[in-house]
Amino acid sequence: QPERLQAFAFEGSTGALRWGPRLFSDTDWNVNAWLRLASDPIGDFVATMGGQPGGGHVVKLSGANGDRLWESRVNGISIIDIAVDHAGNVLAVGSGGPGGEWAVVKLSGADGRPLWGPVVEVGRSLRARLLTVAQDDDVVVAGSEQRRLPGGDAESWVVARYESGDGSRVWGPVRDEGGECLGPDSTT
Repeated sequence: QPERLQAFAFEGSTGALRWGPRLFSDTDWNVNAWLRLASDPIGDFVATMGGQPGGGHVVKLSGANGDRLWESRVNGISIIDIAVDHAGNVLAVGSGGPGGEWAVVKLSGADGRPLWGPVVEVGRSLRARLLTVAQDDDVVVAGSEQRRLPGGDAESWVVARYESGDGSRVWGPVRDEGGECLGPDSTT
C-alpha cells in the first residue's frame, strides 16, 4: 500500500478550510515526503519533495483548488529549502554531490522550467541549510561546513548571495573561522 500524503489549504484571515484534504500517494510523484512549502504572490503553493537519490522534486499546486499545476525534477540536488521571489519564480537550494557541495537553482513560476543553475559551491562537507529572497530578489543561502581549525575540526557557518537574473555570485561564500568572519579570499 503506498504511503499517502495530504494537502490542505486554509483561508489566512479566518482559518476556514479552503480545500482539502487532497490525497497523494508516493507513486503520484515517486517521492517519500514533502519537505518545504512556500506560497507565491497570487496564492498558489510550491512544495519541494525529497526521497529520491540524485534529485529533488518541486511541485506547484493551485491555491484555489489544490490541482497540480506543474512538476519539475531538479537532477543532482537533494533539495533542502525553497522560496518564491516577487515575480513568483521558485528558488531551491540543496546538497548536490559526493564531495560536499551545495547547489542553487531558479525555476520559472509559470511552468517549472529552469531559468538558471544549478550554481554549485564546493567545500569540505558543505551543507545548505536555508535560503531567503532579498528585497531585490537576489537569493541568500546559509549553511554549514566542516572546517579544519587549529584545535581540530569544527562546523562553521557559510553564507553567500546570488544575483536573481543569472545566478552569478554577488558575494561570498563568507565563512566563519573560530569566531572571526572571513571574506571570500579568507584574508578579510
